[in-house]
This record gives sequence, structure tokens and C-alpha cells, in this order.
Amino acid sequence: MKSISLLSLIFLGLILLLDTYAFQAVFTATKGAAAKIKTLIHGTYWFVTAFTIIGLAIGAFTDTHEWAHSMRNYFIAFLIINIVSKLFVTVTLFFNDGFRMGNWVIAQFVPNTGKVS
Repeated sequence: MKSISLLSLIFLGLILLLDTYAFQAVFTATKGAAAKIKTLIHGTYWFVTAFTIIGLAIGAFTDTHEWAHSMRNYFIAFLIINIVSKLFVTVTLFFNDGFRMGNWVIAQFVPNTGKVS
């Protein structure tokens, strides 16, 4: 068992922040869904997130070279797919939020004439 490094803790924290921000897309997409469907989707999302964070923590505390080769490969592939997909969603949300904030700032300085063109 090896000790966890500061870099590993920072990475885990960033993953948690990434997941929390990406969850906003899931939350918005399920806004109109039935309560049971929302619970199922949100629960599945956070289960996968917990699996990812726990797996990263286990990988930080253990020597992954001692794991079975196929298990290590599948686990790393799962982590990469999970993290990259959430990065894609997060970048998309970030640009969308920036665009909306820019529109809001412009609206504060440009008077509304009420005309529709």
C-alpha cells in the first residue's frame, strides 16, 4: 500500500468538480421527467461517479501493476471514457454559460426598444 499524494487528491477534487458541473446537464435534461425516472437517472449518474472516484482512490493507494492485466485495461478504459465524456459536456456547458453571461452583460448596457426584427 502506498501513500496518497497531493496530486492524486487534487485530481480527485477536480473530477468531483467536473462531475458536479456535468450533472447540471443531466439535471436539466430530466427536469420534465417523472419522479421515478429522475431518481433512476440521477442515481445511475452518481453511482457511476462514485465508482469512478472510488476506483481512482483505490488506484492511488495500491500498485495497479499487481492487478490482472485485463482488469486494469478495462478499468482504465472505463475511467477514460467516463472522464472524457464529462469533459465534453462540461466544456459545452461552460461555453453556453459564457455566451449567456455575455448576452446578459450586453443587455445591461443596451436599452430594450421593444422592437422585434
